[in-house]
Amino acid sequence: MARRVPSRALLPALLTAIARSKSQTMAPVTLCGFLSAMSAALEHGRRVEINALAQKVSDTMLQLLDNRWQAAVDSPADRTKQSRESTFIDRQVGEALGALVLRVSDDRARAIVTQLLEWGNAPLDELNEACKKSGSSDKDQSLFASISRRTSMYTALSAIMRAG
Repeated sequence: MARRVPSRALLPALLTAIARSKSQTMAPVTLCGFLSAMSAALEHGRRVEINALAQKVSDTMLQLLDNRWQAAVDSPADRTKQSRESTFIDRQVGEALGALVLRVSDDRARAIVTQLLEWGNAPLDELNEACKKSGSSDKDQSLFASISRRTSMYTALSAIMRAG
């Protein structure tokens, strides 16, 4: 489907579905299917169409990674299960970002990777604030959030490197 449908039509629909994954309890398998379709659309789409949506794709992928660690902080009882799911989703996000990076200019690719690095290395103060907003002021939660973000960042980066 991703090869037959123009990326100018498919990518916005996939971005909308992925963005809704926070408000809906979307199964990780479904989310990974969307991410896989996005990777294929990015790999086979026209560069002009992809460049037009590059920032939105990048922002949506980072928001998805953000949602994953926040869900883990919000429900500490499910951390092991969420960690396994998150690793799989992080890889899929990395593959989508890798496909994107290969299709955009060098400057834009550098900006996307820099944005991912900045997201993953968020200061602990920022994470403490995010944990407080979710109703937890526990230092362990902030540490877990920091570790989760960095793990997600490195998993996504390794997938981007494999794509290149």
